[in-house]
Amino acid sequence: MNTQIKFGQEVSTKLRSVLIAEAEKIAEKYPQYKNHFNDHLLVVATEEIMGRYSKIADAGEVLLAAPEVLQFRDENEKPHQSICIWDMKEQMAKYVPYSKISFVEKQVKLTLRLDY
Repeated sequence: MNTQIKFGQEVSTKLRSVLIAEAEKIAEKYPQYKNHFNDHLLVVATEEIMGRYSKIADAGEVLLAAPEVLQFRDENEKPHQSICIWDMKEQMAKYVPYSKISFVEKQVKLTLRLDY
């Protein structure tokens, strides 16, 4: 279920800039992350997202996501799509199922990367 979460433009712009500033502060000791988050998008988890070892996000949690969708096939050749989010709690990038997030911004331009 990919429902549209609605924020006013001013609120989403401010929230996005706050999250980007926090992510940059967390990652400032790693030079490869300088300006890395500038193109990240504001997304909301539409349901709880679990990682292999811990919870990544609660339903309704606002996150930053890279503007790229990774499409791959599992061991049974079934196609899946993931998007890379920045996990503020664990301070690292993680791929999560694309179906479990919703974009806050209305006009979103994504790059599709195939990993077959």
